[in-house]
This record gives sequence, C-alpha cells and structure tokens, in this order.
Amino acid sequence: MKIVFQTSDNHVWNWQEVCTNVTQAMIANEDIEMSTNNEGPCIRASGIEQYLLKSCKIHNYNPDRIKIVTINQIEQHDQFKIEIGKFHDSFIDKKLNVLIDKTMMHKHFGIFVMKSNAPRLDMASYLYKNYKHSTTMTYHYDSNSVIHRDAIGIEELIQDHQHKDITTVADFIAQCPIKNTEYNLDENSDLSPQLLAQDHNQFLSNYNNFFVEIACETFYSGRTFLPSEKTWRPVRLLTPFMVHGPKNYLKNLREMGFQTFDRWWNEGYSEDDPVWQLKLIKENCDEIATWSMDKCRQVYEEMQPVLHHNKKHLEQSPWQSLKTQGDIS
Repeated sequence: MKIVFQTSDNHVWNWQEVCTNVTQAMIANEDIEMSTNNEGPCIRASGIEQYLLKSCKIHNYNPDRIKIVTINQIEQHDQFKIEIGKFHDSFIDKKLNVLIDKTMMHKHFGIFVMKSNAPRLDMASYLYKNYKHSTTMTYHYDSNSVIHRDAIGIEELIQDHQHKDITTVADFIAQCPIKNTEYNLDENSDLSPQLLAQDHNQFLSNYNNFFVEIACETFYSGRTFLPSEKTWRPVRLLTPFMVHGPKNYLKNLREMGFQTFDRWWNEGYSEDDPVWQLKLIKENCDEIATWSMDKCRQVYEEMQPVLHHNKKHLEQSPWQSLKTQGDIS
C-alpha cells in the first residue's frame, strides 16, 4: 500500500488518514510505501518513525517491509528502506535573462514570506520593528485567508523558541499582510513565480535595492537537507544570503560545491540547532545595519567572485551531480 503523508517541517497534517491506512496495511499484511509527496521532512522529528515502529510492534509487522520515499537528501534509517529522490525546483531550470545591478542599493535587508511559521515570523517581526526602513519585505499572512489561518507560528515561538514576550510579534501580525505595492500577487503566488512569469522590471527594481536576503527554509527540524527556491533565488540573482535552516545547512551547501559568506559575517549560526539560529542571525543583522550603504556596496563588490561562482555552479552543473559531492551530514 502506498501512503502519502503531508507535512510542513515537523508537522503532519493528515495524521488520521495516515494512521488509518497504516493500520489497514499491517492488518492485511501488505508491504508499505510511505511517501513524503516530494517534500523533505525528517521522519524522526515529524513523529513518523516513532509511530511506525510502535505500530509494527502492536501488529507484529516487520519494519523491513516499510519503504520511505523522500527528497530529504540525508534521511537514513537502520530498519526502514529509504529511497531518496532527486531534489529539484523549477526555479533552477528557467532561463532568466535579468540584469542584477545593486550599485544604487539603498536598503540592507530583503525578506520574502508567503506562508508564516515560527522562524519566519520571528525574523520578519524583528526586522520590521528595528529596521523597517532598511528592509524590502513581503509577508502574506492574512487572518482573513483560509490558507493562512493554520500557519502562523506564535504557539511554536512560545513553546519551542522560549519567547516570553510576543509583543513585537503581535504588533507585526497586526500590520500583515505586508505586500510591496508594485506587486499584484494572488493567494497562490510568491516572488519566484512572479519572476518566472517575466515580471522582471517590477521584481528587480526592488530586488536590486537591498544588500542581503534573509531566507527561512521550509524544512529545518531534525536531520534534513532540502534547499528550495528560497536559497536558489539569491544564488541565481547574485545576492548574498543568510539562511535559517536545519543544523549544518551551510556546511551541506559547501559540500555541494557552493561558497558562503563567512569572510564577512559569522556563519556559526548554521552549526546550531534551528531554535537557536535566529539569535545569531539577528546579531549579524544588527552589525550589518550599522554599515553605510557605501560600505555595503564595497562589500558587495568584494563578494563578486563568490556570487558568480555560486550562480555558475547552480546553472551549469548537472543537477544530479549536486546531490552529494562529499559526505553531506
């Protein structure tokens, strides 16, 4: 039996359906294929591993008969069979004839969020409070929209990130949705499809205005590695980045042959567990915010070899070869 579980980071949205199908398959003595539906959660952090092992014990079912199909590039298990697919994003394939020119940049930061979660909410609200006029931002959370109501992140900030004061977050949410007035984005779009739809002028007039993009990857809990358009966008568009993601995310990018920015700021945040990463990312932002725009342009010029290496590596390397160029961990 093939069973699909729908996830966002460590949350399984269709638990009832998964549990029903797993129980039926085990009682019927069928082989089980669990699919992450082209997503990359950690099966341990999401609770899938614990549930399956417990069910195997209850139903006297051999866990060797369970196959997990995922695009989490570093998933592994000593009992379940793991089948890792090629992680892929259409953003990579598109031929983008765009001009990146940040010589007239006048903001420090860029952050673009379609669906809210705890790290995105924490980072965006911090930038909005402290560096609103130095940040190009979109944050599409809308309390009146059905697709946004289950994805806010406040509860996780309190329970997992140990936030005792959510005043900044609450004040920020009251301002949402935040949309750049030059965009006309519908509920199902974000800045990558906007760019791919050839709306280059409006997108780039704003993207060229800032120095560094702050990206929050979708899957960050547990042992996972799945870069998405949130990382590839600044790579394709010659923009330095800081990424909130799973532990060792930047190390894994470097194992793939990309270069990062530890020459210019502290990237030790990526060696921490995700719950602690934003503290150091914020400290990096505090430092960068003190730079004049002349210094930002100077540093950006120093970064050119790194930026062009990454863009070329992404666009010219066979995508399959990017999977593992070392022992990704």
